[in-house]
Amino acid sequence: MENSKIKPPLKGRVGLYSIGHPHYWNQFEGLHDRMIHYGKFIENRLSEYAEVHNFGMVDEESKAHQAGEWFNQQNVDILFCHASTYAMSASHLPIAQICKRPVVVLNLQPALQMNYAKTTTGEWLAHCVACCVPEISNAFRRARIPFHVVSGLLGLEKTPEISVANEVTYHHPDAIEAWKEIEEWAKAATVVRTLQYGRMGFLGHTYPG
Repeated sequence: MENSKIKPPLKGRVGLYSIGHPHYWNQFEGLHDRMIHYGKFIENRLSEYAEVHNFGMVDEESKAHQAGEWFNQQNVDILFCHASTYAMSASHLPIAQICKRPVVVLNLQPALQMNYAKTTTGEWLAHCVACCVPEISNAFRRARIPFHVVSGLLGLEKTPEISVANEVTYHHPDAIEAWKEIEEWAKAATVVRTLQYGRMGFLGHTYPG
């Protein structure tokens, strides 16, 4: 009789979404696409450690309800909230209320510093990541939703053409440390899924009688 092989671990399922303010998109050309670009970068990095389900931009309450239901359908193990720019907490809070999973808020700045001499309002909003994180934290805490904030740099290897700042930060310690922490959360989701769907064998007497 041949022993069956140990099954490989299942990849954790990560639900990813970006948040923003819908009134910005028509006012500041290219801002929405820039936020989506950052979100895709995060998706690609996360896919090294987990199975990623990226809903995209959530900027109003109706989309939040859709996203929460969609993440439930994907049976995700954890949620990653990408704070891409300022967003009202009411526009995305329903996601975590519908899909009851732990939330990791990604507070990742695109650049180490802004180019103040050339910065416009739209450019500032592209770097306005941390401004909504306290509001998000307060909303989650009041709603009794478990969450954790990862702060650092985004870690791009190339600066987007639209940017007037240097966004190449992959080598910076704040980017390396942030992605190390993100990797740990993604791998924790893998552990959860593997244990949920795994079978354990026990050798020996469970009850000596």
